[in-house]
Amino acid sequence: MSTVNITENNRFELEVEGKIAFIEFDKIEPNILDLVHTEVPEELGGKGVGSKLVEGALNYCKENGLLVIPSCSFVKNYMDKHDEWSDLIAQK
Repeated sequence: MSTVNITENNRFELEVEGKIAFIEFDKIEPNILDLVHTEVPEELGGKGVGSKLVEGALNYCKENGLLVIPSCSFVKNYMDKHDEWSDLIAQK
């Protein structure tokens, strides 16, 4: 799998087998991103693409000093299962 890229359209994208999986986000504050929606093409389902995408987005946030609001249920479920990312969750 390729690396996760951030786009000017407020998306993290991961290209796999010529298809694009993505997470849309809203910038709430200069250092807080609200991860609002994850979409993985049906053809890529069950291959770990969504998890790889979330991990890449969270790595980007960590490396750039950003906190996240996991509004997307897929992102929230991933973070709930992986405690190592809990320090990235923005406090309300």
